Amino acid sequence: LLNAHLNNLQVVNFKRAGILSQDATGLQGRPVRLTNLTFRDADAAAVGIQLEDMKDAEITGCRFVGPMRAGIELSTSTQTTHVGIRQCRFHELQSGVLLTGVQPDLQSVAVINNTFHRVQRGVVFSEMPEAGSSGFEFKHNLFSEISGAEAVIEQGYDAQRAAELLTPDNAVNNWSERSADAAGAGELDIFATDGRRGIDAVTFASSDPEAGNFLKPTDQSLKGEVTRPAQGAMKYIGAVQP
Repeated sequence: LLNAHLNNLQVVNFKRAGILSQDATGLQGRPVRLTNLTFRDADAAAVGIQLEDMKDAEITGCRFVGPMRAGIELSTSTQTTHVGIRQCRFHELQSGVLLTGVQPDLQSVAVINNTFHRVQRGVVFSEMPEAGSSGFEFKHNLFSEISGAEAVIEQGYDAQRAAELLTPDNAVNNWSERSADAAGAGELDIFATDGRRGIDAVTFASSDPEAGNFLKPTDQSLKGEVTRPAQGAMKYIGAVQP
């Protein structure tokens, strides 16, 4: 699927997955691209984008509007590699991003400049990734009105492997309204470098998914106080520039 590109589409009224891909492969420099897609009016058990053993894909500027089980699910039985999730808005979902599979082999997964709003959990690993998984990036993500973990490993959590999986250099400028005191077992420390927890409630120009300024923050601190932008990230926090 070299240079395959879906752009500016609305996917509605689906039961299982808005987009389902199995063993699709792009190339570095020529990834599969899913951009500016909207997923809404789905079954509560559905997933917006479900990619199985995906290699080389970029998901950019998409909107996932609940109720849904998850906005994106990366399911791995062999290997998932070089998948980027950037500038997406996750709204009223059970989970923003799910990474599923038995000790999945995950390589170079980037979650950068996304907004997670009124979700139960942000990024969820069903199991501890396989030893040797590497290249994770969590940068410049915004978590607002989140009721559970921003990033968590549900089963098999190993603190040493988690530290190897996500180094401080790759966990940069993530901000959340949720207090650090609320953290529980299996949570990944995505706040290691210039992260903030327990920030004041973020106000948005609109929480209407149909609006052009949907989840656009009105607080300029989400841009003005980002003094050291991370490599590969925009110079603000979240999916939309204040």
